[in-house]
Amino acid sequence: MTVAEFFAQRVYDRRLSLPTVNSMRSTLSFVKKYDIELEKADYKWLQQIDKRLAQSGRAPTTVHKMHSHIKKILNLALKEGYITRNPYINMVLHAPKSTRTFLTKEEEAKIIRHECFFADVFEFQSLTGLNIGDLLSLRREHIVSISVDGETYYAIDRCRQKTGKHYVVPLKKRAVEIGEKYNYNFTLNVRDYNAWLKEVSASEGITKHVTNAVGRHTYATQLLEDGVSLEAVSGSMGHATIKTTQIY
Repeated sequence: MTVAEFFAQRVYDRRLSLPTVNSMRSTLSFVKKYDIELEKADYKWLQQIDKRLAQSGRAPTTVHKMHSHIKKILNLALKEGYITRNPYINMVLHAPKSTRTFLTKEEEAKIIRHECFFADVFEFQSLTGLNIGDLLSLRREHIVSISVDGETYYAIDRCRQKTGKHYVVPLKKRAVEIGEKYNYNFTLNVRDYNAWLKEVSASEGITKHVTNAVGRHTYATQLLEDGVSLEAVSGSMGHATIKTTQIY
């Protein structure tokens, strides 16, 4: 059995969220190009993988994540007796410094003005801070209404899939409009969404690497720029610890 064959079997055996599966599928596609028999997967092979990843133009964080995926799969192969040693034992993976790409209000407007489903999705993420996993699983039952002095306000009230942490996000009028338009169901293909963001941002002269995560980052950054406290932003983002929010 090859590394790619084992990888393909195990990624679907495990109970993973859809975004994680999509991320691991991307890594699997890369591994297939340099596939090798499991028992022959050694440090030399990993060096080749690392070299090709470095030459692929991917962001350092993406390269690190892909290495983590391969390492996890090889650990499974070790536990199941397919290999006697995980070659990653000889390789130190240095996590790149965490950064958050975000858009200015002017850059955000350039993407939103394209007026299509993906543009609405990106605007909704920028207004709510939802990551792709929580966005895909969002449903109308997660929306609550609150009456204050005769006025009705709406909010997302649920727990994050990734951390299990409870969070509440007040919805601005525009977010409610978008949500109602799609009945709070944003089913989409993540790859197509990211490809659209890449194409549109390039056409608008935006040099930043824009992905679905940038909408979430833009939400947090704009709140902080508007003077919202770090604690409040952390709560609405559903971060497990405030240290994650401090990266912004």
